[in-house]
Amino acid sequence: MNNLDGQVVIVTGGAAGIGGAITSVLVARGATVVAVDINEDAGKAIEQSHPQWVAFLNGDVSKDSVAQDAVRLAVSKFGKLTGLVNNAHASRQKSLMEHTPDDWALSFDTGFNATLNFMKAAYPELSKAGGSIVNFGSGAGLDGMVLQASYAAAKEAIRGLSRVAANEWAKEKIRVNVVCPKALTGGVEQ
Repeated sequence: MNNLDGQVVIVTGGAAGIGGAITSVLVARGATVVAVDINEDAGKAIEQSHPQWVAFLNGDVSKDSVAQDAVRLAVSKFGKLTGLVNNAHASRQKSLMEHTPDDWALSFDTGFNATLNFMKAAYPELSKAGGSIVNFGSGAGLDGMVLQASYAAAKEAIRGLSRVAANEWAKEKIRVNVVCPKALTGGVEQ
């Protein structure tokens, strides 16, 4: 089913794990993808498996320059940008009282700040003909999962940011959605 023919999408964390699966599904449905990831081996592998459909950018999403580089790569290699999936997010599982300033910075820099930076970098291209942004929230934020303080807080900030952007950017025909997956362990919700 090629219902995404002509779509050009940036996927953060797009080389492995959930992001790699998103990249693969987008390509299978006809889209071209810029996969941004710090996992260079996985990035090269996914690019080599779909050389005409995937461009890999080795970069740390917490750096604003990487968001700008990803947009430039999409436009230079594929001619435009029509979508963005903000999937990447790193965090450490600790009790709330054990969280250090570095733990908070890791989660907010790779989660909330990266999402904001990629949205702002993509906006000029997406506003040309409309486009779609999919941001990742989490059941960890919705339910207040233990040992997930920095992650849950960053994910809830992403949900708020997404609602505002959806309202502000609707006039440019940019759709902004949030998905909130929840991990299951052994068939039991966590």
